[in-house]
Amino acid sequence: MNTLRRIVSTATSRIATQYHGLLGMQNKVFRGADAVGNRYYEYEDPDHERPKIRRMVDYKSDPDPSSIPPLWAHWLSFRREQAPSEQEIKSVDDRLAALKEKVKKIDDADAKLRMQEIADRGGQSAPSVSSNPVYFQAAVGRHRDKEAGRSPTQTLPQQDQTARRHLDTPYKSQHPE
Repeated sequence: MNTLRRIVSTATSRIATQYHGLLGMQNKVFRGADAVGNRYYEYEDPDHERPKIRRMVDYKSDPDPSSIPPLWAHWLSFRREQAPSEQEIKSVDDRLAALKEKVKKIDDADAKLRMQEIADRGGQSAPSVSSNPVYFQAAVGRHRDKEAGRSPTQTLPQQDQTARRHLDTPYKSQHPE
């Protein structure tokens, strides 16, 4: 009998909590909408001793948190006090468009430069630094030598021996078995 009372009590408490939540959401206040069509609301949650403000989003289509713009995401998570204004949203959109334009210009200039370098080498592309560890190590060594004021030929054999020694050393576990 005690078990049945606990089950009924738990179920009743859950239903009451959901009912109170629905009552609170009836008093929701529209705060704005984004370009996608998501609508943002604020309401008081009556389940607490002190009324607690809750914020929510009503998705236009399938619930997808990645469709929420950053300004609205900050508002939803209480990282900003006021809902974003139309002017703020337009300002962010303008900055984003300008940034995309700058990135496109840089990419175009980089592509031109690469084509010119390939033409200067007679049609051969440059070796990739990240795909060739030896070339990468040599590039790092040349940079360090240049900073130290040494010529690359003074340190190349020593660097080569250090690399060989490192590769020949077997892996030793830090934990004793």
